[in-house]
Amino acid sequence: MDIDKDFLSVEQILDKFTGFNWYLYSQNAAWLEPTKVNIYYGVWRRFIRSLGRNVFSLSKESFFVDPDKGLKNYGLSEINLAEREFVASNLAGDFDNCLIISARELDEIFVKFESKFKDVFANEDFFCKEEKFDSLVEFLHREDYVVIPSVYNDQQGFHVVPGRSDC
Repeated sequence: MDIDKDFLSVEQILDKFTGFNWYLYSQNAAWLEPTKVNIYYGVWRRFIRSLGRNVFSLSKESFFVDPDKGLKNYGLSEINLAEREFVASNLAGDFDNCLIISARELDEIFVKFESKFKDVFANEDFFCKEEKFDSLVEFLHREDYVVIPSVYNDQQGFHVVPGRSDC
């Protein structure tokens, strides 16, 4: 990968992917052990509400229960056109979020996440950025893209990486 050539600003991504759908994928866990406290999901919900803006047009959520580890929630939200720059600049790599760009509709991508979540993502540590982005790139179709926040020459920007799956 030619880092300099592939390093894009938010404005360049907005121009390059006009006509595509933008999604924010997020997942979290609620542990079974009483010594662990997971307040992340509640914090995330409060954070989105505190923005004072209508960031998402559609959202779908589901969960998976692992008898040994607890409950894992995941969700995919379609980003409103007017909020794409805000989301890319502020939410794309935070916590366990990932920005995905695709020509496909929300339902089609969510069905794929539902069918593969248990085997692909349930055991990934989405707070580890390398694991998170590597697993998404392997999982997503070649016509879907993962937007990876990055810093190059002291400038904040992004790498847009196509998925590697044929299905």
